[in-house]
Amino acid sequence: MLTLEQMEALARTVSTARESLAGTCDAMQEELRAIERKYLPRIKRAVHAAGEAQAALLAAVQDNRKCFERPRSRQAHGVKFGWRKQSGKLTWSDPDYVVARIERLLPELVETLVKVTKTPRKAALQDLDAATIKKLGCVITDSQDAAFVELADTEVDKLVRALLKESVDESIEEVRA
Repeated sequence: MLTLEQMEALARTVSTARESLAGTCDAMQEELRAIERKYLPRIKRAVHAAGEAQAALLAAVQDNRKCFERPRSRQAHGVKFGWRKQSGKLTWSDPDYVVARIERLLPELVETLVKVTKTPRKAALQDLDAATIKKLGCVITDSQDAAFVELADTEVDKLVRALLKESVDESIEEVRA
Protein backbone atom coordinates (compact mmCIF):
# COMPACT_ATOMS: atom_id res chain seq x y z
CA MET A 1 0.00 0.00 0.00
CA LEU A 2 1.33 3.43 -0.95
CA THR A 3 1.50 6.43 1.30
CA LEU A 4 0.08 9.83 0.39
CA GLU A 5 3.63 11.10 -0.08
CA GLN A 6 4.33 8.32 -2.59
CA MET A 7 1.10 9.12 -4.46
CA GLU A 8 2.05 12.82 -4.49
CA ALA A 9 5.38 11.80 -6.03
CA LEU A 10 3.45 9.88 -8.68
CA ALA A 11 1.29 12.96 -9.27
CA ARG A 12 4.50 15.01 -9.68
CA THR A 13 5.67 12.47 -12.28
CA VAL A 14 2.34 12.77 -14.12
CA SER A 15 2.60 16.58 -14.01
CA THR A 16 6.19 16.57 -15.30
CA ALA A 17 5.32 14.16 -18.11
CA ARG A 18 2.30 16.31 -19.06
CA GLU A 19 4.40 19.47 -19.07
CA SER A 20 6.91 17.80 -21.38
CA LEU A 21 4.12 16.58 -23.64
CA ALA A 22 2.49 20.01 -23.60
CA GLY A 23 5.78 21.64 -24.56
CA THR A 24 6.19 19.28 -27.48
CA CYS A 25 2.59 19.90 -28.55
CA ASP A 26 3.11 23.68 -28.29
CA ALA A 27 6.19 23.41 -30.51
CA MET A 28 4.25 21.31 -33.04
CA GLN A 29 1.32 23.77 -33.03
CA GLU A 30 3.70 26.69 -33.61
CA GLU A 31 5.29 24.92 -36.55
CA LEU A 32 1.84 24.14 -37.97
CA ARG A 33 0.83 27.81 -37.60
CA ALA A 34 4.03 28.85 -39.43
CA ILE A 35 3.26 26.42 -42.27
CA GLU A 36 -0.32 27.68 -42.40
CA ARG A 37 0.88 31.30 -42.58
CA LYS A 38 3.24 30.34 -45.40
CA TYR A 39 0.62 28.56 -47.54
CA LEU A 40 -2.57 30.43 -46.66
CA PRO A 41 -2.18 33.23 -49.26
CA ARG A 42 -1.59 30.64 -52.02
CA ILE A 43 -4.53 28.56 -50.81
CA LYS A 44 -6.81 31.62 -50.82
CA ARG A 45 -5.75 32.48 -54.37
CA ALA A 46 -6.29 28.87 -55.49
CA VAL A 47 -9.74 28.75 -53.83
CA HIS A 48 -10.69 32.01 -55.55
CA ALA A 49 -9.46 30.74 -58.93
CA ALA A 50 -11.30 27.42 -58.51
CA GLY A 51 -14.49 29.28 -57.54
CA GLU A 52 -14.24 31.55 -60.58
CA ALA A 53 -13.63 28.57 -62.89
CA GLN A 54 -16.62 26.71 -61.44
CA ALA A 55 -18.82 29.80 -61.77
CA ALA A 56 -17.73 30.20 -65.41
CA LEU A 57 -18.61 26.56 -66.18
CA LEU A 58 -21.99 26.91 -64.43
CA ALA A 59 -22.75 30.07 -66.43
CA ALA A 60 -21.77 28.27 -69.66
CA VAL A 61 -24.10 25.36 -68.81
CA GLN A 62 -26.95 27.77 -68.00
CA ASP A 63 -26.42 29.75 -71.22
CA ASN A 64 -26.25 26.62 -73.40
CA ARG A 65 -29.11 24.43 -72.23
CA LYS A 66 -29.63 22.98 -75.71
CA CYS A 67 -26.28 21.19 -75.45
CA PHE A 68 -27.75 19.11 -72.62
CA GLU A 69 -30.99 17.76 -74.08
CA ARG A 70 -29.64 14.18 -74.33
CA PRO A 71 -27.72 13.32 -72.24
CA ARG A 72 -28.61 15.93 -69.65
CA SER A 73 -25.15 15.88 -68.09
CA ARG A 74 -21.57 15.22 -69.11
CA GLN A 75 -18.34 14.37 -67.35
CA ALA A 76 -14.93 15.64 -68.40
CA HIS A 77 -11.62 15.86 -66.54
CA GLY A 78 -13.22 14.57 -63.35
CA VAL A 79 -15.95 17.25 -63.37
CA LYS A 80 -19.61 16.42 -63.91
CA PHE A 81 -21.77 19.21 -65.30
CA GLY A 82 -25.13 19.68 -66.96
CA TRP A 83 -28.74 19.66 -65.79
CA ARG A 84 -30.58 17.47 -63.27
CA LYS A 85 -33.97 17.42 -61.68
CA GLN A 86 -33.99 18.89 -58.18
CA SER A 87 -35.75 16.86 -55.51
CA GLY A 88 -37.82 19.85 -54.44
CA LYS A 89 -38.49 21.11 -50.95
CA LEU A 90 -41.38 19.87 -48.85
CA THR A 91 -42.94 22.61 -46.72
CA TRP A 92 -46.09 23.28 -44.72
CA SER A 93 -47.36 26.31 -42.90
CA ASP A 94 -49.32 24.54 -40.15
CA PRO A 95 -47.76 21.31 -38.85
CA ASP A 96 -50.74 20.61 -36.57
CA TYR A 97 -53.07 20.68 -39.59
CA VAL A 98 -50.79 18.27 -41.52
CA VAL A 99 -50.65 15.89 -38.53
CA ALA A 100 -54.46 16.01 -38.18
CA ARG A 101 -54.86 15.24 -41.90
CA ILE A 102 -52.42 12.32 -41.65
CA GLU A 103 -54.32 10.95 -38.66
CA ARG A 104 -57.62 11.27 -40.55
CA LEU A 105 -56.58 10.14 -44.04
CA LEU A 106 -53.69 7.74 -43.32
CA PRO A 107 -54.21 6.38 -39.79
CA GLU A 108 -52.21 3.24 -40.53
CA LEU A 109 -49.14 5.39 -41.35
CA VAL A 110 -49.28 7.76 -38.37
CA GLU A 111 -46.34 6.08 -36.61
CA THR A 112 -44.29 6.31 -39.80
CA LEU A 113 -45.25 9.84 -40.87
CA VAL A 114 -45.56 11.63 -37.52
CA LYS A 115 -42.68 12.12 -35.14
CA VAL A 116 -43.69 12.27 -31.50
CA THR A 117 -40.95 12.90 -29.00
CA LYS A 118 -41.52 13.27 -25.30
CA THR A 119 -38.47 12.47 -23.26
CA PRO A 120 -37.31 13.54 -19.80
CA ARG A 121 -34.51 16.09 -19.73
CA LYS A 122 -31.63 14.53 -17.81
CA ALA A 123 -29.84 17.82 -17.18
CA ALA A 124 -32.94 19.33 -15.57
CA LEU A 125 -33.78 16.18 -13.60
CA GLN A 126 -30.26 15.99 -12.18
CA ASP A 127 -30.88 19.34 -10.46
CA LEU A 128 -33.68 17.81 -8.37
CA ASP A 129 -33.10 16.32 -4.95
CA ALA A 130 -32.79 12.53 -4.62
CA ALA A 131 -36.22 12.09 -2.96
CA THR A 132 -38.02 13.87 -5.81
CA ILE A 133 -36.05 11.92 -8.38
CA LYS A 134 -37.12 8.68 -6.68
CA LYS A 135 -40.80 9.79 -6.61
CA LEU A 136 -40.62 10.36 -10.37
CA GLY A 137 -39.51 6.77 -10.89
CA CYS A 138 -35.93 7.61 -11.80
CA VAL A 139 -32.90 5.84 -10.42
CA ILE A 140 -29.47 7.33 -9.83
CA THR A 141 -26.81 4.79 -10.77
CA ASP A 142 -23.03 4.72 -10.59
CA SER A 143 -22.95 7.32 -7.84
CA GLN A 144 -20.31 5.54 -5.75
CA ASP A 145 -16.81 6.93 -5.21
CA ALA A 146 -14.42 6.41 -8.10
CA ALA A 147 -10.71 7.09 -8.39
CA PHE A 148 -9.79 9.83 -10.86
CA VAL A 149 -6.97 11.93 -12.28
CA GLU A 150 -8.31 15.20 -13.68
CA LEU A 151 -6.54 17.41 -16.17
CA ALA A 152 -7.02 21.14 -16.69
CA ASP A 153 -9.03 22.33 -19.69
CA THR A 154 -6.70 24.53 -21.72
CA GLU A 155 -6.49 23.92 -25.48
CA VAL A 156 -3.13 22.22 -25.08
CA ASP A 157 -4.53 20.12 -22.24
CA LYS A 158 -7.40 18.97 -24.46
CA LEU A 159 -4.91 17.77 -27.05
CA VAL A 160 -2.75 16.21 -24.34
CA ARG A 161 -5.80 14.45 -22.86
CA ALA A 162 -6.73 13.00 -26.25
CA LEU A 163 -3.18 11.79 -26.83
CA LEU A 164 -2.97 10.34 -23.30
CA LYS A 165 -6.30 8.55 -23.70
CA GLU A 166 -5.10 7.03 -26.96
CA SER A 167 -1.83 5.98 -25.31
CA VAL A 168 -3.63 4.50 -22.27
CA ASP A 169 -6.10 2.64 -24.52
CA GLU A 170 -3.21 1.17 -26.53
CA SER A 171 -1.43 0.16 -23.31
CA ILE A 172 -4.56 -1.55 -22.00
CA GLU A 173 -4.97 -3.43 -25.28
CA GLU A 174 -1.31 -4.56 -25.09
CA VAL A 175 -1.81 -5.80 -21.52
CA ARG A 176 -4.95 -7.73 -22.51
CA ALA A 177 -3.23 -9.33 -25.52
